[in-house]
Amino acid sequence: RARLDALPAEARALVCGVAQATAFDGEAGAIAEVFVREGERVRRIALLGVGGGSEPDWERAGGALTARYLVGGP
Repeated sequence: RARLDALPAEARALVCGVAQATAFDGEAGAIAEVFVREGERVRRIALLGVGGGSEPDWERAGGALTARYLVGGP
């Protein structure tokens, strides 16, 4: 949450809109992605669900990240 709060208001609104549109609920392993423009740069923002934050939830979240970005590519 702290990282989301660090975004400019327009980018934060876009990220929240994507979360709603994709029914992102924070379940462990859920991922939602959005690209936002910051000046001349484009930043990829990934929302990662960690469920209740238990150790198995974090493991599932880590597995989802690995599958999405290391195994499956960008």
